[in-house]
Amino acid sequence: MSTEADTKIWVGFVFPETDHLLPLLEELPEELYDTLSAYGECEIGGLQFKLIYHAEEPIGIGVEVLDQSWSEGPAEFDVAALHLRISELIPQVASALKGIVESKPKVWLATVL
Repeated sequence: MSTEADTKIWVGFVFPETDHLLPLLEELPEELYDTLSAYGECEIGGLQFKLIYHAEEPIGIGVEVLDQSWSEGPAEFDVAALHLRISELIPQVASALKGIVESKPKVWLATVL
């Protein structure tokens, strides 16, 4: 499979309203919250979590699996390997944020056409 569009895939949590995300982030230990606020990413449970943005507003938090920019040209990737990586990440993401987020992490795809 290949893509020519800006494409991102991540495993994590999306909250449609920013006011739902902010209380969740405040549940993080202070050092992690400060790092996430300052840099937009931090390590939790051995995973690199990033804030997820839509229209320049943070709407979620997750672990990026694929980030392909159209400016890099077409990219081919192995769908089976991507599926395996995502299957491994779902329980790891859930475990890393256990006690902070009670819902099951989902796979999110964003593309700008």
